[in-house]
Amino acid sequence: IPFLDDSHMDIESFCKSEVEPMGKECDQPQIIALTEYLGMSIEIAYLDGRAFNESEGLNSVIFPDEISKIVSPFKVHLLYRPGHYDILYK
Repeated sequence: IPFLDDSHMDIESFCKSEVEPMGKECDQPQIIALTEYLGMSIEIAYLDGRAFNESEGLNSVIFPDEISKIVSPFKVHLLYRPGHYDILYK
């Protein structure tokens, strides 16, 4: 499995060490799994010390990417600050 490093030999050990414990940050594999499970997209705006460009706004990433087959009228908006995600209401 491409996103598992040497410390995780299978999905079960990855979930036990990276998904289930409290206090662990959610990373790209968990976000992609969540979007696929829920069948909706997630936009994450980053407020993590990166340079802010007023004309472009916050840096953001939309999951899943454009090649995904997920089509949903719903999108969850999150604001990422180091160690914490906030749900944004639009």
